[in-house]
Amino acid sequence: MYREVSEMPKCGSCGKLLNVDGIEVVRLSRAVMFCSERCIEVFDTYKEPKYGADALRSVPELVR
Repeated sequence: MYREVSEMPKCGSCGKLLNVDGIEVVRLSRAVMFCSERCIEVFDTYKEPKYGADALRSVPELVR
């Protein structure tokens, strides 16, 4: 079954659509998908310290 683009997870750092692969980690008490280890590093060293909880404002909740 195919998913609509609006239902596909996006990388929590760069916003890239993740169709198959992704790395799921917990950040700010939420499960977040990332496309690569580099995006996790950027999130941890730049986005979260600068924006705090607002860093995940544009990232939708993961639906299982």
